[in-house]
Amino acid sequence: MKKLKKLYLTRFKKVKYFLKFPFKCDLIIYTDINKQKLFESLSLEKKILYIYRFDYGINILFFILSFLIFFFKKISLKEKYFLFICKLYKPKLIVTTFDNDVFFYKIGKLTNTKTCIIQNGYRGYDNDIFSKLEKAENKDFFVDYKFLFGPSVGNLYNKYVNGKNIYIGSFANNFVKNIDKESSNLSIGFISQFREVKEYLADTDVLNFLNKYCLKNDSKLNIYLLGSKKIFGRASEILESELSYYNKILTCKKKLFIRNETLDNYKWLQNDNVIVNIDSTLGYEMLGRRKKVVFFNIRDTDEKYHGYCKQKTHNFGWPTKYEDYGVCWSNINNQSKFEEILNYAITTPNNVWRDKTNNIIDNIMKFDYQNKEIRRILI
Repeated sequence: MKKLKKLYLTRFKKVKYFLKFPFKCDLIIYTDINKQKLFESLSLEKKILYIYRFDYGINILFFILSFLIFFFKKISLKEKYFLFICKLYKPKLIVTTFDNDVFFYKIGKLTNTKTCIIQNGYRGYDNDIFSKLEKAENKDFFVDYKFLFGPSVGNLYNKYVNGKNIYIGSFANNFVKNIDKESSNLSIGFISQFREVKEYLADTDVLNFLNKYCLKNDSKLNIYLLGSKKIFGRASEILESELSYYNKILTCKKKLFIRNETLDNYKWLQNDNVIVNIDSTLGYEMLGRRKKVVFFNIRDTDEKYHGYCKQKTHNFGWPTKYEDYGVCWSNINNQSKFEEILNYAITTPNNVWRDKTNNIIDNIMKFDYQNKEIRRILI
């Protein structure tokens, strides 16, 4: 109990409290501070009110008034907060990038306002949106628009949430122009999914393979770190631990650590010949750009791995059920198969690679440069 109180007290101290609010609001966007910058770059000609999660920021005046006015209404504090704001402003649309927040799928009917989700990351089952929707008592979920990565996840969303699916790929990825060129210098990019946990990381087995591969072939290895001092949230806290982790494993001479600075990784990864990852959202985003991306989706092969899921939701392309081996993936921890897949990616011309992967990519991850589809709805 003492630890729980300490945790809540720590979170309470970190919350930012706001008093400012606009006099008029056409559009409410429920997002985080990093995504807010992306929305601002869309230059929407509307009065916008940004709402954050309670663990980041609260408009204290709205919070107190919503609590008092709807004191006897049997809904959550968050629902009271949104209901008050919607009654005050009467917005035409509420948008969120928190597509894994179950409460949002009820807010449209509660406030009598059109709603829209934008998929924020590659989705799984355990501790993610689909297990939450499955376990919910009230399953009457609806949003007017679902901006999703592709038909693969869209078909599963349709099982739980009514509304129109629009396939755009990744909102953040769509802001960066695609570079269509082949690098003359062989380099392999690895996307970090580092976690500070006691359990065994699947990354360790893949990194041991890559280390041997780069030593054997004299290849350059670029490590794209998750940690950054410029990104809000978990990434800002792990940089030193992450660097220490990689330095202990990697002995190959040609290695470079690249810090995650806002959208820079979308640009720098396009300079690598081949990109390797386990099951990162960033990996799928680069695949959506028709880049040579290899997935070693071994997280669900052994319970020792951190994040293991018995539903096999970390397998390549989930929720679509692909074979355990494919042109750019392996769901099995088999290092000889890893080498075969990586060699094929390196030696295959881009046009041949695209012919082999186009149908897979269209199912999993679209690419809508400059977010034309989102702008069409929000303008």
